[in-house]
Amino acid sequence: YELDGKCVQNCEGDAPCGGINDQSWVAKFDDVQECCKEKLAYLCPESGGDIPCEACTDADISAWTTTTTTGPTTTTAGPNTTLFYELDGKCVQNCEGDAPCGGINDESWVAKFDDVQ
Repeated sequence: YELDGKCVQNCEGDAPCGGINDQSWVAKFDDVQECCKEKLAYLCPESGGDIPCEACTDADISAWTTTTTTGPTTTTAGPNTTLFYELDGKCVQNCEGDAPCGGINDESWVAKFDDVQ
């Protein structure tokens, strides 16, 4: 969802989390790309709003920008299929790297979700 001019995740903790927002009138999105495009496209004019930029979020947007060897590695193909799972009572992203990544978890019995909601 959008909070104070940034797209944030609906979770507790450090950025890109913006806190839990269960208000029904607040627009929530499946991913940062959709949020930036729908709410803050004017901040990313070079992409026409189709690709999130650093101005619209504190989230890791490397999956939508140039491929680098330092970005998180997921077990899925592309930014729209990033998965999340529960680890020690928190929802984490299924990737290697700094938070919000929780490591690659390929165990079939662990429930994985399309978003942090």
